[in-house]
Amino acid sequence: MERIENTLAKLVDLDRWLIDRHFPMTNQSIDPLSIPWAPAVAARWPDIRRELDDLLATGIQMPDINEVMGEELGAEGPWTTYILFSFGSWVEANAARCPATAEVCRGIPDLEIAGFTVLDGGTHIPLHRGPFRALRYQLGVRVPEPIGACRLQVADEVIVWEDGKSLAFDDACEHEAWNDTDEARYVFFVQTRWPLPGWEGVAHRAIHRVLALAARSVPAKAEELDHALNGWR
Repeated sequence: MERIENTLAKLVDLDRWLIDRHFPMTNQSIDPLSIPWAPAVAARWPDIRRELDDLLATGIQMPDINEVMGEELGAEGPWTTYILFSFGSWVEANAARCPATAEVCRGIPDLEIAGFTVLDGGTHIPLHRGPFRALRYQLGVRVPEPIGACRLQVADEVIVWEDGKSLAFDDACEHEAWNDTDEARYVFFVQTRWPLPGWEGVAHRAIHRVLALAARSVPAKAEELDHALNGWR
């Protein structure tokens, strides 16, 4: 086990070096307009919002993210998720309920994870960082007022959530989230690999295929939890 962990740590270090050559780490968010596919995703906000509203109107229950991921992620308050795609596998029942949103996901290159992330009112996700460098894009789908009560801090920058607003950041950069309202906050989230060219891109994709093995149980677990919560609805 220790040998495997050491190998994975070396792969993460190599991956970081490859990414740093083209996208140096910074202590701020990433301009979503710099991501070629992001404006097209943001333009589909009305479709994504409509599908989310329809989904919630049916009474769909979303599982706790700790149960889906198989580990305690440290949120202070309820944090749920609705996974559509994870490391090469679709959560078929979830995607079937959100066909337009799934179509949006299929148009995103180098996709690793996609779905909805939900913070209940009063939930706080303390400062944390992802296990490796990954490009995270998020779109505010259903954000309760007042403006400023739902926000994300990426390093030294505070970003305020609003309906239809996009943001992006490096998951390896420290970040923290709050929902200081009494209602749930719904965000569409995407994780992708970095668009590295040539041999560096080949190596980066190969490393992430190895790293994805650690998350290979996620789609099956999401499907299992969905059936337990919602049956065949």
